[in-house]
Amino acid sequence: MPDTGEEMQAPGAGPHRLSRRHLLALGVGAGIGAIAPVPRTAAAAAPTRSPVGHVLPNGLVVVMEDRRSADTLALQLTARAGGRDTPDAPGLALLVSRLMFQGTGSYPSETSLQRAAALVGGEVTRGTSEETSVFTSVVPAFEAGVAFDLLSSLVLDPLLEESALARVKEIALQDLARGRASPSRLVADLFQSSIFAGHPLGTPVIGTPESIAATTRASLLQARERLWRARNLVLTIVGRLSVEDALSHAEAYFGALPPGASNERPSVPVPAVDAQRTVVGEAGQQQAQYRLGFIAPGLNHPDRYAFVLLDTLVSDYLYDELRTERGLAYFAGSDYTPYSDAGTWVAAANVDPQNVELALSLTLTIVRQLRVVPWSSTALNAAKGLMAGRQVLEQETNAARAERLSSQLTLGTQSTDEYVRRLQAVTPEDVARVAQTYLHPDRATVAIVGPRRGSGGP
Repeated sequence: MPDTGEEMQAPGAGPHRLSRRHLLALGVGAGIGAIAPVPRTAAAAAPTRSPVGHVLPNGLVVVMEDRRSADTLALQLTARAGGRDTPDAPGLALLVSRLMFQGTGSYPSETSLQRAAALVGGEVTRGTSEETSVFTSVVPAFEAGVAFDLLSSLVLDPLLEESALARVKEIALQDLARGRASPSRLVADLFQSSIFAGHPLGTPVIGTPESIAATTRASLLQARERLWRARNLVLTIVGRLSVEDALSHAEAYFGALPPGASNERPSVPVPAVDAQRTVVGEAGQQQAQYRLGFIAPGLNHPDRYAFVLLDTLVSDYLYDELRTERGLAYFAGSDYTPYSDAGTWVAAANVDPQNVELALSLTLTIVRQLRVVPWSSTALNAAKGLMAGRQVLEQETNAARAERLSSQLTLGTQSTDEYVRRLQAVTPEDVARVAQTYLHPDRATVAIVGPRRGSGGP
């Protein structure tokens, strides 16, 4: 999940201002910092570029940033509702958000939702990941009411029809079939389910054929009540709209949303990987793909920052060794993905099927070297500059900024300034330490996907 955000101030001295206790109930850690109230009259008189937070009487957290860099407005409504939150019914969180998006009382189909946004030059989208589900709308700033109406309609008045449920279930089954036929998706799914076996993060976001078939409208309604009520949501508003107007719109459009409860998500220890494990799948025609990886620090672990820089340093090295120097790979690199409880780090490559064993052996050799290599301050400083600059550039659009602020509130990620400060504090010794701590070649999880055996497969 992306890092994001500045510290937030809360308008209004009344009982519903954004309190630290409410943020902690959403799982937000110390990265938010102290929150001082800002009177609504002051916010209206002098719009600020700093994010301003407020809690509506129903418990909905609203974060606003009056950003004048473009004549656009981005709204994101984020639910603490991801694939991990329905482990007993894989895919249920995704099906809920998809069914809500199939039509509302005001916009009776997905097509009408999309058309309403398109008629003002905007868009409305949805998405579900391991840890969150989102509805997003981006419109010209002078059409703010359209964005608020679209998103509020999705949560206040979805039709949730049986016929629509049949459609989204069929779409999910088609997505599953495409995923099984796509080498890149299949290898990612095999790796995720294997390394997080027995943990909620191993729950497939899209579900399984059995879980999709077993889903009923009643189970979807129950999940919606649990996951899409005010106290489990964050609304971020970023763009050319005063904080006063943004708050007035939020109260008018979302004030009637039932409070519900915050989705409780206790941290779950990840089962230890005591020995190397390998899973194999069949997909594709020409290439084999593999992921070799390990459990890594989570979003709010202090080792995260050293690990971000380790990954930055290693990715090009893997490409140079496997592709440039050896000619073994079509592609090679690494990826670090942190979640709330833990993260994963993978070394990945696409190779000819007959080169899988050689490439994997070389990758393991590189991992062993990473545990003992002395990292130079020059290389580390270059990695710091790259990652710090990327944090700033990734917030250029209002939509990206809204997403980052949502991540800060729902997942507890640090502000951009704090994130960069912690990166700058990392030393070469820190990078060496996290490599030795997390990268154990004899405990690697390996996923391999290639053509069917007998036709050049792995």
